[in-house]
Amino acid sequence: MHYAISQDGHEWEFPKLGLHEVAGTRDNNVILAKQPPFLTNFTPFLDTRADVKPAERYKALAGYPGPGDKRGLKEQGR
Repeated sequence: MHYAISQDGHEWEFPKLGLHEVAGTRDNNVILAKQPPFLTNFTPFLDTRADVKPAERYKALAGYPGPGDKRGLKEQGR
């Protein structure tokens, strides 16, 4: 998974974060690289419903091997 920033949804910036080595370099914007248990289809999203607590606004869905489901929350900037 890669990280990108846009102010308008049309023009995008791809910051070099250096978090993961891919193809022999960390000069990239990779933020998630085959990190178990979330291996496929990682899809982060912002929950914009008015009644959602600020600490529960950032969420994601992902595929993983195993029964049941996994859930997680993340505050912005943490």
